[in-house]
Amino acid sequence: MSDSALRRPLLWLLLAYMAALCWLRARGAFEPRLAPGDERWAGRTALLDAVADGPQREELAGWKMEARAVAADGRPFPYRVLLRWPRSADPDALPWPGQEIRVAALLRRPRRPGDPGGFDESAFLAERGIAWVARASGSGERGPVPRLSAR
Repeated sequence: MSDSALRRPLLWLLLAYMAALCWLRARGAFEPRLAPGDERWAGRTALLDAVADGPQREELAGWKMEARAVAADGRPFPYRVLLRWPRSADPDALPWPGQEIRVAALLRRPRRPGDPGGFDESAFLAERGIAWVARASGSGERGPVPRLSAR
């Protein structure tokens, strides 16, 4: 890069913007925030009402899908959730993107790394706006397939 690029104010503005974003991310400004008292859901099984937000993906332990939760046990629960199903779940019984779901699920917060340099699940999911991880015990009830997704 030549010295003339360093004389451009737009470059300095861009570098300042990038530094501000890095500083805010390090301070935790972009992580999902929980409402007071919502930490009580951790470790509990709840009847979760949600809307499937993305496609189902297969992983070694089973299936996973992102969802936008609406309620848990009939109480407001406005968080994004990573839903996980066991490998024994039928992939054809899992919801389509945009479909409403009602499923019993064990809720937990994303995990921090156990070892230095280990996988930081909480940071990985926070970048996607996901505040909870839910392990579904069955395929649950599904609403109608959204019109745009119907084949």
